[in-house]
Amino acid sequence: MENFRPGLGYDDLSAANPGLVYCSVTGFGCGAGAALPGYDLLIQALGGLMSITGDPDGEPQKVGVALVDVLAGLFSTVGILAALTHRAATGQGQRVEVDLLSSLLAALVNQGSGYTSGGVVPGRMGNQHPSTAPYELLRCADGDLVLAVGNDRQFAALCTVLGEPDLAHDPRFAMNTARVGHRPRRTPRRAADGTGTAARRPAGRGLGRRS
Repeated sequence: MENFRPGLGYDDLSAANPGLVYCSVTGFGCGAGAALPGYDLLIQALGGLMSITGDPDGEPQKVGVALVDVLAGLFSTVGILAALTHRAATGQGQRVEVDLLSSLLAALVNQGSGYTSGGVVPGRMGNQHPSTAPYELLRCADGDLVLAVGNDRQFAALCTVLGEPDLAHDPRFAMNTARVGHRPRRTPRRAADGTGTAARRPAGRGLGRRS
């Protein structure tokens, strides 16, 4: 397993050991960006993760852990295990290629599918969820509180615990869609130019130039 610049590689080594399982981790793959260095922060910016992280009125934020590095490691593990299974059955090794940018784009599947299927341009929503409420951090008198209420049944239970069971039957809050509609507006924008393209790219926003 290696993450060096292009050099001594699978073709050279597999000739001596056909059963070799060889995993390469790069920033941008083996094509035009092969010589570019890849860093977690750079990929978070270029891949669009920073554009959907942070407060809507603030600047784009990186995630508080080197998440892209971790994702690439997980994808590498899956690929290596698959290659080892193939070798156990055939005796033949394989080359596994993983790059940081593709790993992040794969992890942004929800945002990508929302854009391709509905034209929704994902944006920063702070600690809110685009389609579930309450599912966020709330400021309370004695500190911050996180609520993760995933369905209407859980919301009814929450109302009972709070001593306000009637709220669960209030038309403004009884259904999740109504609760989402009644909170402060921080929903993603939707492409509205009639061409199927968004007002801005759903990822990157010009952050992190490849230099």
